[in-house]
Amino acid sequence: MKKFHFSFEEARYVDLWTIVHFGSGASIGFIFSLLKIPRGIAHALALVLLVLWEVFEIVMKIKESKPNIISDIIVGYAGFLLSFEVAEFSGSRLKTSTVLTTLTTLSLAIAGWVHWLKK
Repeated sequence: MKKFHFSFEEARYVDLWTIVHFGSGASIGFIFSLLKIPRGIAHALALVLLVLWEVFEIVMKIKESKPNIISDIIVGYAGFLLSFEVAEFSGSRLKTSTVLTTLTTLSLAIAGWVHWLKK
């Protein structure tokens, strides 16, 4: 298994799914900012959601290496951290940033899902 792979094929650490996980975390950060969720709760809830997603993938029989699962959580949390902090300075652009990030992430996730279904 390659360590890095620029496709939706699983790599040990980084693949196109990494972008989806980063975008998911970023969407969570923007949404939590819009909802004005307090910082401590937002951080804890983001981590819980990211871990639960990986549990969901395991339940759905999506086979990933342990390093890949861990990197998915770390990258998702990095996306959350960045967007949650940037959101504070976004002002009137916060809603636009939220919508664009979420739609882009969903588009990539759908493309990856279609690829996975063809396997």
